[in-house]
Amino acid sequence: MAKKAYIILLSLFCCFCYTQEKEAKSFDFAFSPGIIVQRNIFLDANVLIGKTFSNLNSKIPIVGIQGIRIGLETDCNNTFAPKIGYELTPMIYTLRLSAINYFQNDNTEFRIIPEIGLSFYSWINLTYGYGISLNNGNISDIGHHRIALTFNFNKKLSKKYLDTLLKNQAAKNPGTNVD
Repeated sequence: MAKKAYIILLSLFCCFCYTQEKEAKSFDFAFSPGIIVQRNIFLDANVLIGKTFSNLNSKIPIVGIQGIRIGLETDCNNTFAPKIGYELTPMIYTLRLSAINYFQNDNTEFRIIPEIGLSFYSWINLTYGYGISLNNGNISDIGHHRIALTFNFNKKLSKKYLDTLLKNQAAKNPGTNVD
């Protein structure tokens, strides 16, 4: 059942995140899949609803994404977990706070998970987090410490990153035409 739900959600996320975007929209979508190790291996699928941002005129150009993450984690066996959280990822670091409820057979456990980590231009994030249990959950095979590798797929984020590369190249080679 969890595998079917994961595949259906993954398909829906892909449909929403790769649609045509107009510049007048007040928020952006990013599809954010990943893999998590916390005693077991979990697959992760999220939609990040927020804003991409860039400041190409500073000494250190900044490109990033921030917003609310809504998603699902599963071990593709008998554990699944809907979650909601907030992420801020400017270029080289990631901050994330999530609320997640694990379901396993008839057991449930609710956790708050703060995470911090490294980011490669907001596309690839490697984070460490610690799950703080808020109830006396009886799920023992999910660790509290976690390492997550996630990817943020968004057209605007990709374009802003490429603009940063072109601007840096033009600064190194003054005769280069960036347009």
